[in-house]
Amino acid sequence: MTAISCEEAVCCEAVLCSGCSKKVSTTVTMKGLDLDKCNDAVKTKLKKKVIDSFLASLSGYKAEDLVVTLSKGSVKATVVITPKAGSDVAALKTVVKAQAVAVKAQVLAEVKKMPEVTSGTIFEKGKSLADVTVDVEAPVEATAQPIVIKDMKAVTRHVSVVGLDFDKCTPSLLASLGLFVQAAFLTQLKTYNAAFKASDVVVRTDKSTAASSRGSPQVIVSITAVVGSSMAAVEGAVSNMKVQEAVKTAVFEKVLAISGIASFLQTGTVSVRVEIIDPNARAVPKGGMDAASDSNQLKALGWLLFLCLASATIS
Repeated sequence: MTAISCEEAVCCEAVLCSGCSKKVSTTVTMKGLDLDKCNDAVKTKLKKKVIDSFLASLSGYKAEDLVVTLSKGSVKATVVITPKAGSDVAALKTVVKAQAVAVKAQVLAEVKKMPEVTSGTIFEKGKSLADVTVDVEAPVEATAQPIVIKDMKAVTRHVSVVGLDFDKCTPSLLASLGLFVQAAFLTQLKTYNAAFKASDVVVRTDKSTAASSRGSPQVIVSITAVVGSSMAAVEGAVSNMKVQEAVKTAVFEKVLAISGIASFLQTGTVSVRVEIIDPNARAVPKGGMDAASDSNQLKALGWLLFLCLASATIS
């Protein structure tokens, strides 16, 4: 996978975004399975099987510490793990490497129990249950985290908790911020279409570089359409000012309820606010209009002057 900027993560299933905190990455390959034959429900099951298998071997870790991205090549599950408090990348790599055999065995056992596997509906052409095997690659240090975006463009928003210091925030706090934002958007989206679920609202938290929120935690939200909806409808809902205010209020209230939140504030800051930005919106230069608007206004003024002069000449 290639590390690219968050803004470039538009039209692929999974990318790696550079500039994130250090983590450990490994890849689990489930040979004999065909990703193209897996619907969203099956993909969710596979991800959960992988996560549960790792958690069984990683003491002190929670599901939110792991992010799994599926890709083709039979079925590849790229697993990115955030070191728990008190640990680091080196220690986590050692544990993941030592537990690779156990993880491999558990993933294989759990996958083979899935009805979609026992029935053969997601096998690669010409494969059978006997051909299903699992490989686990050696863990490596990853300074990037997957953004999971389905095979279509996603509506993207950046939600910053301005005033908090990203470098002071613990991994669990950053994970919580992501969950706050996800829940807030999901609540609003369900008022438009009850079919929206958590997997349609993918979040990732990193450090904001925007001028208005530099150094604060920033949750990157990618929302895909559901049956009965369209990308235009999703964009319209997310752009609605009432929706944005509701999301900001919900996130703000959750942040204020965090115990000891003052210890995570930026130096010299005494309060926080929530900001939502559309990363694809055109930047507007100082003065309030873009170059095209400037040109149109000049043309309008020119015509107005011409008409005034013409009127004066006729009279």
